[in-house]
Amino acid sequence: MSDPADQNPFARRVAESRVASLLQIIAAPPNARCSPAPGDLEGDFDLWCDVAACKYHTGSAHWDFADGTRAIVATPCAWLWVRIFFPDGQNVEVRQAHLD
Repeated sequence: MSDPADQNPFARRVAESRVASLLQIIAAPPNARCSPAPGDLEGDFDLWCDVAACKYHTGSAHWDFADGTRAIVATPCAWLWVRIFFPDGQNVEVRQAHLD
């Protein structure tokens, strides 16, 4: 039996709304806090919010979301760069073009 995605090239396409909702959480974490509340993701994080948690590294912020999605954000950085890794193996990169 063949995979339905083989016949529909758009079956694995990540919806813009899904990417936009994750970018919104990264941009403005809902109810951000410096320590976990009951029900928050467990782990070594620096920031928690209602649906995600974040660990800061030199040059990047690593986000884990409640649905298993993960994201890496370049920060601090003079241009926007985000890579989002979805649980199904898909990934999306949002990258601002370097303008001289």
